[in-house]
Amino acid sequence: MEKRYEFAILDPRNLPASIEANDVVFDNPKGVYGIEITVSKLAARCVLNIDPQHTVGDVDKCAVEEALFVGLPEFGSTLATVRADLDSVGSMAIFNFRANGQVLGSGIMSRIKKIADFDKFSNGPYPGSRELPSSSNLWPEGKTGLEALNEAILDFKMSIDDRVEVMQNWLLTGLVPQTYEDRVEVAREKMVAAIENGEIKIKPVSIDDNYKINLVIVESSHFFATTLGYMLAPVVVAVNTQFRQGLGEPYLKYTICTFRQEHADINSALSELATLEPGWGGSPTIGGSPQGVSSVLDIETVVGVIKRHINRV
Repeated sequence: MEKRYEFAILDPRNLPASIEANDVVFDNPKGVYGIEITVSKLAARCVLNIDPQHTVGDVDKCAVEEALFVGLPEFGSTLATVRADLDSVGSMAIFNFRANGQVLGSGIMSRIKKIADFDKFSNGPYPGSRELPSSSNLWPEGKTGLEALNEAILDFKMSIDDRVEVMQNWLLTGLVPQTYEDRVEVAREKMVAAIENGEIKIKPVSIDDNYKINLVIVESSHFFATTLGYMLAPVVVAVNTQFRQGLGEPYLKYTICTFRQEHADINSALSELATLEPGWGGSPTIGGSPQGVSSVLDIETVVGVIKRHINRV
């Protein structure tokens, strides 16, 4: 399929090399269209930024859904994001499909819905605490069917053009290169080993004696921290001391999230955290510390804030 757009991942870090690399992207005379650009200075430079969850707090709509209907960017312009994930790369693929006149039949639309449901975490009410993965049961929670695709899209060693191509092929066929299917199983085995040897630390935090649902802290450098946390509680603080964006240096990253809005007021927690450290932001269900730099806050401070905004339901 013909490539109608340029694709790019912007660097959110305020470093000379990052600024220079971003300037190259924005040098496109046909403009840059953002997809989930959560850094305000970068979003302001875009012709348009498609980000319903973070800009207007619409947790019931994600970028891949908006990409189906918003006006097509000019051919030759750049579609850019600050984080390549299923939603942002899926949006790039959809724009390219539309620009090529690809019919979005029932198969493609069902796969788009699958990404949208995953991104919005449309899983119904919180099911309660469940068994954690173990060597005897690697997938106690079951699979979503997106594991291998997610593994491919998060592969920073692959160019963004190649990742969009993988996404387009999956939308058309439902297939992902077998190497990523294999990597998913290896990654899950490594995650279970990390749980069992204490490399991944999972710590329930009591809110008060009368509150039956606890907050969970997950300290992990694995991508599955929120998944693990939700298996024990509906509100999670994920701590990753080795968070990386592409080939950048690792840094301390916090993520705070709630299974559903009824469990915690994430927006208020993010606002309070932003008064302590500018750069915190996100949506009504998930957000985090500043992108590209280590957070200066300690875990006790972050947990103390989120505890104040948990709903006693």
